[in-house]
Amino acid sequence: MSQSEDRFVLPGDVIVTGSYRPEQNVVLDDDRVTATAVGFYEIEDKVVNVTPLTGFYTPKPDDLVIGKIVSHTSFSWEVSTKIPRLIGKHGSMIQTIEAATNATITVGQNGLIILKCDNSVDLKKAIEAIKIMDSMLDDTNIEEKIQNILDENN
Repeated sequence: MSQSEDRFVLPGDVIVTGSYRPEQNVVLDDDRVTATAVGFYEIEDKVVNVTPLTGFYTPKPDDLVIGKIVSHTSFSWEVSTKIPRLIGKHGSMIQTIEAATNATITVGQNGLIILKCDNSVDLKKAIEAIKIMDSMLDDTNIEEKIQNILDENN
């Protein structure tokens, strides 16, 4: 059974104890998995990761990563990663925004977004709603505030 969580941590925070496999930006000490970066942790199928708020994002196989290429070599590409993640617990809000605006929203594992919309009024609403999600990730009234933006007629 898959367990999926998404929570904020600081370096040194113990994320979980028990039989878990550390992957990115975490260390295993006895049976404790501890964060080594500021960011959001995920636990899925007993694998623990921390996606940092700053620094480099290291993609895993099958990750969807969206970004602007800032430099490259013949073997690698460097992309932007300083945007908070909008997937996980806010997935339903993204679906709500898509339904209310007829937009298509694609969110990469690194938090960057591709937004497509044919109508400029709906596009502006979708952008405003996403900006609010970005700035208020932990606000308990976020759904109500976003719904108010989407319900506006102008």
